[in-house]
Amino acid sequence: MRNNHYKTTITIGIPAYNEEGNIGQLLTSLAKQEFTHVVLSEIIVFSDASTDKTVSIIKNLPMKRVHVIDGNKRRGKSNAMNKIIKATASDILVLLDADILIRDTRMIEKLIGPIVNNKADLTAARVKEYWTKSKFEDILKISMLLKKDIFESFKKGNNIYTCHGRARALSRPLYRSITFNEKVVAEDAYTYLYAVYNKFRYIYTKQAYIHYQLPGTFIDHKKQSVRFIQSYKQLAKEFGDSFIREETRLPKRLAVPFVLKYFMKYPLTLVMYLSILVYMRISSLFKDELTVTWYVSKTTKTAFTK
Repeated sequence: MRNNHYKTTITIGIPAYNEEGNIGQLLTSLAKQEFTHVVLSEIIVFSDASTDKTVSIIKNLPMKRVHVIDGNKRRGKSNAMNKIIKATASDILVLLDADILIRDTRMIEKLIGPIVNNKADLTAARVKEYWTKSKFEDILKISMLLKKDIFESFKKGNNIYTCHGRARALSRPLYRSITFNEKVVAEDAYTYLYAVYNKFRYIYTKQAYIHYQLPGTFIDHKKQSVRFIQSYKQLAKEFGDSFIREETRLPKRLAVPFVLKYFMKYPLTLVMYLSILVYMRISSLFKDELTVTWYVSKTTKTAFTK
């Protein structure tokens, strides 16, 4: 039994591939995180054979407890997650994407709170879209706000749609038991499904939030969307069709009121987005985007402007 003076240890893991635009800013924000009930053991950045200045930027930062693993061949995000897990011994593992912005100096502690209090084994932060720079991004942002309203109302937010890959935390029993199938592209959905399937507890930590950048071009959005649509076929092979349907089925009675509300407020925007969505669904039937070394969206990898 732990004594009253014991503090929970955490490791922050960051899979990275060509993240020179934001990795320095992210690590600087992590250095400013405030902890009361936990101790940060280290930050592990796994560079998936980056060809830019990602590794050199990290090594030149005046930060302690940052460990860089420089892969010699690009193998994808799931492989990076497995490497980070093998290098981790803390009570909690926090996994962050390298292209996010953290403003709240208590974000990490809020994210891991349910795990520290033994109420969850897996948590995910709330995502906020960063300010848009084009009409196309405006359309995507409205669609994301609509989906967020629906997802946060489904099972009180504790569902597969809120467990995204941008900011998650895993208890030691969970991260020690999981090995990511390195062929699976949607490793965030894989984490959620593995946890639920194996009776681990998931809680959506709405009070912990991060910012991310929307795709700035139609091509970037298309590749992301088609990859997302196709990824569920992979997950069905891992967990079975019936389990996937059970976890992804949204009740119409829940979704319809939100759709009507947004349609009344943004009629043209919703029509345009639905047209884009139909196009993406059709495209997914003809273009295979399921590769672990997928196309990197350059418009989401730039530095966050103040």
